[in-house]
Amino acid sequence: MSEWRGSVRSGAPLRVRAVVSGPARARVETGVPALDHLLGLLAEYAAFDLALEVEPGAPVEEVTAAGRALGEALAPSLRRPGGRGYGSAVLPRAEALAHVALEVSEQPLVVSNVDLSEARMGGLAGDVVRAFLDRLAEGAGLTLHVRLIEGSDPQHVLEAIFKALGAALGQACREPIGKGGGTMQEKVVVCTNDAPPPFQGAPYSQAIKAGGFVFVAGQVAARPDGSGLVGDTIEEQTEQVMDNVKAILEAAGTSLDRLVKTTVFLADLEDFQGMNAVYRRYVGDAPPARSTIQTGGLPPGVLVEIEAIAVA
Repeated sequence: MSEWRGSVRSGAPLRVRAVVSGPARARVETGVPALDHLLGLLAEYAAFDLALEVEPGAPVEEVTAAGRALGEALAPSLRRPGGRGYGSAVLPRAEALAHVALEVSEQPLVVSNVDLSEARMGGLAGDVVRAFLDRLAEGAGLTLHVRLIEGSDPQHVLEAIFKALGAALGQACREPIGKGGGTMQEKVVVCTNDAPPPFQGAPYSQAIKAGGFVFVAGQVAARPDGSGLVGDTIEEQTEQVMDNVKAILEAAGTSLDRLVKTTVFLADLEDFQGMNAVYRRYVGDAPPARSTIQTGGLPPGVLVEIEAIAVA
């Protein structure tokens, strides 16, 4: 998660939070509904969890300054070691087709073949859009190229540009799928103090990131410091297990909403309903595929163990 908060030149407070691992959602309040809509598209196509707030009634220069704040919030993800740092996307909106290419750079720059000052959408002046993009590039340290391939309707043009911008930023903030032309990225060990360490020093990792996925080792209801189990009921243990899985996924740069497969091991299948009621709260409206198995081989006192796979 990246966050920037503070105030712009006239002192009006603004706050930006950008979680590059999603879920894809936006809570944007710039005081300009049309710009809020465009930034919602950016978050959707980038798969960012984006929150951006500018004090109501703030003048246009403060709205555009929020672009710099967003860039600064994204900069750590764009520049992290092993990150991709570049992206390119071509996306349509009705008759409009836009291409956005960007790369981390020490010389921030916006180059465009479309005169954004002439584009108006729902009362949003195009010069606000251009200033927002300029500040975004400055804050993130990006060379940003915007090309309008086709399009005449100003609203469609702007929507196509922000969709493509979101997709390109999403690529740039994440690790490449493969290295050196291979099909698997390098194996990366995931380790966090917010989840229990391997039991009694056993030879396994909390998780492994590889091939665009995160593979989480089976988690039981152990405290993060490894001092023992939490809870005597299936509900209490399931909650701790899912908190452990969540902490490991976040350490890997992803989240519970990106789970694609879980396997649940129960000491007693009669505990299924209690486990399921807690599990449901964590996996949301698009739950992963799941297998549930009764097993007699769990450690003493352990009622449930869950292993997981998520998109990185």
